[in-house]
Amino acid sequence: MKSIGWKSRGLAVAAMAASGLWAGSAAAQVKVGFNVPLTGFAAADGKSALDGAKLAVAQANANGGIGAKQVELVVCDDQGVAKEAVPAATKLVEKDQVVAAVFGSYSGSTRAAASIFQAGKVPYVVAYAIHPEITLAGDYMFRVSAMGEVQGRAGAKLASDLGKKKVVIITIKNDFGQSLAAGFKEAAPKFGLNIQNEYEYGMQDRQFGPLASKIRADTSFSAFISATST
Repeated sequence: MKSIGWKSRGLAVAAMAASGLWAGSAAAQVKVGFNVPLTGFAAADGKSALDGAKLAVAQANANGGIGAKQVELVVCDDQGVAKEAVPAATKLVEKDQVVAAVFGSYSGSTRAAASIFQAGKVPYVVAYAIHPEITLAGDYMFRVSAMGEVQGRAGAKLASDLGKKKVVIITIKNDFGQSLAAGFKEAAPKFGLNIQNEYEYGMQDRQFGPLASKIRADTSFSAFISATST
């Protein structure tokens, strides 16, 4: 599936896990759960993830599905928050009885749902949430992307490879931003990087003029690292 984007690779992994669970079944369809923030602060990101998942399902079904059975995507909106993710995961496991699930959502909501899938023994593939505690929930947990700390350390190496020595870090105040910044700061001394300053902003923030002014005032830096995303 070379044409599938990175956010839909989790669905492909879940489909492979589901194929083993459905061997010999007489069911007409393979149900795969998919949680995304379709409303709320992360709706745009959720729509992107859902588009990728739909593409993966279309490609799988065009190639015969799984064990000659078509894949059915069961979609739930978790709004990117833990309190919505838990009932959504419970519904997928208990009511919809999905054989595998993909979470195309943020780390906070994904962490909250992990124990539900683990308890239900439903293979749970994390599409792009990166908090380390997610896969520590049990042996039914799988991750597609690298953890935040790993990405942060890679960012430090990249800054060094670009010849930068003085940096400013901009961090979003969520699991991803904090773990990415932690990895960067851990690796910075190894690569001879001097962190001049660090700024944080909230997920709901929309006005960045004051932050930009502060960054411009840090005239001594030669690069800035943005720890933003899921």
